Amino acid sequence: MERQDVEKAIGLQIRLRGVGRPKGVADLLIAAICINRGEKLITKDENFKDIAEVSELELEIIS
Repeated sequence: MERQDVEKAIGLQIRLRGVGRPKGVADLLIAAICINRGEKLITKDENFKDIAEVSELELEIIS
């Protein structure tokens, strides 16, 4: 994890709080790392949908 990942996570939380849907630190850091590295996040955790809505997170929800 790099400083830019922490900064991106903070920015994500600010946006999410603005729409009333804050997230936990772990989810924010996972999303930030994926965004900063240009990687798609493939997960079963639907909480990431909120993050994808306020960011450039590429997300795939699997069942």
